[in-house]
Amino acid sequence: MIDDRAHMHKFLCYFEYAKKWGDPSACNLIGDPAQTNTCYVGSILDNPNLDYRHCADVVRVSWKNKCYTQYAVLSGEVAYCDYITTTNEQQLCYDSFEYETGE
Repeated sequence: MIDDRAHMHKFLCYFEYAKKWGDPSACNLIGDPAQTNTCYVGSILDNPNLDYRHCADVVRVSWKNKCYTQYAVLSGEVAYCDYITTTNEQQLCYDSFEYETGE
């Protein structure tokens, strides 16, 4: 319900929601590609609130994969890498998990 002319308020609203509730899919609604990327960074990377259930709804595939990777590392459960469907990205998830957790 935020007016389209209020770009910064719209960004901040979606960004803060995405971070607080661990829902990076909210970033999809921003519209501006640069602001959307910034939102993904803030809501996925090192966000202890991240909830893997929202990763599937992230529109940009590379960020969807980062979402699962980050959640695997944060939760300490490598099984979340299995949600990634591309072989190379899945392997990067396993490698990141091993590097970050030492397992």
